[in-house]
Amino acid sequence: MESGNEEEKFRKNRIKHLKKEYGHMDQIYKNKWLSLFVAVLAVFIFIDLSNAMADSDPFYPGFIKLQETNCIVMDDFEIRKLPQDWYKYKGFVKKCPLKKDATSQSDYAIVSIWAYDYLQARGSMVWEDFPLPLIVDAQFNPVGVFPEIYPMDSPTHLIVYYGKWQGDIPGEILIDVSNPAVSGDYYYEPLIWDKKTGKYEMKDRQDKSGPRPTMHREKKSKQ
Repeated sequence: MESGNEEEKFRKNRIKHLKKEYGHMDQIYKNKWLSLFVAVLAVFIFIDLSNAMADSDPFYPGFIKLQETNCIVMDDFEIRKLPQDWYKYKGFVKKCPLKKDATSQSDYAIVSIWAYDYLQARGSMVWEDFPLPLIVDAQFNPVGVFPEIYPMDSPTHLIVYYGKWQGDIPGEILIDVSNPAVSGDYYYEPLIWDKKTGKYEMKDRQDKSGPRPTMHREKKSKQ
């Protein structure tokens, strides 16, 4: 009986000792997972902020620069939804989604002919009367028209920005033009989304010589 009491006493003392010696490990284990969670969360926040900063263009704060590399060749089914004069350019017609960020969906896109690629494939550099780029909705209904071919007209290069969001719709599309001719670079008035008509309108389609005024850029970015 006395031997049993000694064993029980030893067992209790041993448990007490182990709790004292290793009890803090449970807290360390909990803290470890908490630290891991915080670290993973920080990574996701960093990636999200990086994407937002990458999407917003420093030259036009609040606007995103349209990247040619994000434009996708349209298939035959999609091209058949466009006006008939687009059909002959199959394989060279691309749609450029107007996305808010890299992961978002978009119901609007710019549709244009990669004119130089088309001419090179034909082995001719004789410029054609190409259809002007369209802004289309998800059903490929035209809701706006560009004044020149994107990305390359003859001999100009269009640089496009979009922003001033109204929900998932870019409220403005800016078109700057790089022009190697003596007359130099120019720009156009913004294409502005009209809620009433459901279309993009450009108040004045006459090009403006020189770079877009700084005051205009600042005013637009703050609205």
